[in-house]
Amino acid sequence: MNSLRTSEYNLRRREKRARESLDERFQRRSARNVADRLRRGRARSDQQMANRVNSQSETNVSEHDCGMMTEICNFCQALDWRNELNFSNKYTKCCHDGKVRLPNLAETPDLLKELLTNNSLEARNYQQHIREYNAALAFASMGAEVKSTPSNGPYCFRIHGQIYHRIAPLYSNERFKIGYGHLYIFDASEANSRRLENNPSCLSSVMEKLDALLRTINLMLLIQSNPTVNVKMIFMEYPDLDMRRYNAPTSRTEVAAIFVGDDGEPPANRDICIYPIGEGCKNISPLNQCNDPMVYPLLFLEGNRQYVVDAYVKTEGSRLNYIRLNQKDLRVEFYRGLLDALTNRASNNNLRVGKLVILPSSFQGSPRSMQQNYQDAMAMVRKFGRPDLFVTFTCNPSWPEILNALQGRERPENRPDSVVRVFKMKLSELLDDLIKRKVFGCVTSYIYFTEFQKRGLPHCHILLTLDSSSKIRTKDDIDKFVSAELPNINVNRRLFEIVTKCMVHGPCGILNPKAPCMKDGECSKQFPKAFREETEDIVNGYPVYKRRCIEPVRVGKHYIDNRWIVPYNPWLSKKSTRQCR
Repeated sequence: MNSLRTSEYNLRRREKRARESLDERFQRRSARNVADRLRRGRARSDQQMANRVNSQSETNVSEHDCGMMTEICNFCQALDWRNELNFSNKYTKCCHDGKVRLPNLAETPDLLKELLTNNSLEARNYQQHIREYNAALAFASMGAEVKSTPSNGPYCFRIHGQIYHRIAPLYSNERFKIGYGHLYIFDASEANSRRLENNPSCLSSVMEKLDALLRTINLMLLIQSNPTVNVKMIFMEYPDLDMRRYNAPTSRTEVAAIFVGDDGEPPANRDICIYPIGEGCKNISPLNQCNDPMVYPLLFLEGNRQYVVDAYVKTEGSRLNYIRLNQKDLRVEFYRGLLDALTNRASNNNLRVGKLVILPSSFQGSPRSMQQNYQDAMAMVRKFGRPDLFVTFTCNPSWPEILNALQGRERPENRPDSVVRVFKMKLSELLDDLIKRKVFGCVTSYIYFTEFQKRGLPHCHILLTLDSSSKIRTKDDIDKFVSAELPNINVNRRLFEIVTKCMVHGPCGILNPKAPCMKDGECSKQFPKAFREETEDIVNGYPVYKRRCIEPVRVGKHYIDNRWIVPYNPWLSKKSTRQCR
């Protein structure tokens, strides 16, 4: 019976196709081709999803390790990691392939070595109050608005706004008391007593040793205590001349001018030296080569001239000054309409308009630069569609590569150079996993931005747009790639340790009312989340992840459950041993 129906159906289909026109035949075949492609695409997508899930199993991944910093540059003998090789198999980040040659560092005095490396009472006090010691012994002052870190964490020296370096006036008064370079004129004991009055946390024994060290080896103090002696040699052409013409003048009413010339004539250019005796402090140019030795005497013990501490601020300030002085060359006249609008608005409000300075888009961090980057990102969205994944990658100061690069009693915050180098290698490995190895599928476009947190550690935000065959569409797909629950400690203990150490929010709320995320008595991140038996559909661009009710687990001083877990990807978190969500 079934075979008879099948034969009748095939007969009617052949008769129908025999009567169809060429256009109808073309449309029928096109529709069939589209259906076949969709069917093959779904099958391929299901297979890719299965492959990605299998490859992303947190039990099949090993933690990424950059190794030890044992590679040596052939030119400057600097230590590098193996992963820092460039495409030419060379290490160029240290000396740029031998093109940069710096003088050898001077030998550190034994006193400084002991204070920086020992664990004695004096050494611990010096390391804890090193900025106070430096300010007390400085020849000039540094003025800046210092911002404290928002919460506990690695030490980070943060400044906001302009930095000023000032030297005290020649004479002290009620407004400007004796300090900084003035103190080196006094006897060492009196100078140290004055320093300790303003720095009670410092030890007198350490201050006396540092003062004696600077008075012995610092070039500025040696010049002050041993002024150059002028030597004069006179050749007498006629021996019968009166020698008294070279005696010092005794008249109190005469004013004389003395000049020195090669041929006996007055010099064409005469410089006038003005010695300020005013009450105000004098600013020191950030480009002055004596700036750093005067402000940081404990870093430049011998008074050597070098740019180290404020180098980035000075470089950026010099660039801004160039932009301010070359507005015409930067074609700022095209913004004349903006200036006219501001002038009219100010005149209506009885205000005075200052000088308009336009920052070009080539200056990184300027409003025009950020707007240009935003427009580039939106152009990618228009072409490839909205991003599918938002990945955050944060630096971990406890990475073995960072800890192995430390020496003595150093902490990760003491070596920001090693921190950023390891983070760059880890970030490159992550991008290779996402883009080249396609752990989430085929990526059609990506955008990432690296920034520094307020506590000093770098982190990166990555937006990924997946191919249509790789998109995550269902709740089950979301659960396979993103988790907001504690892993099973019996199945994967290492992942459990990583999540409880790096992916637990707070705690905040009633458990910790003074947490950094607390604003107006509530958590700004909406923690703790509500329990949920299954993942819900995407709301405002983000899905509501599954958070099942479990027995609380002790983490530190508190008991936490799935409501406190930050969403993460198990595979990436275990490989990078850090927050990767």
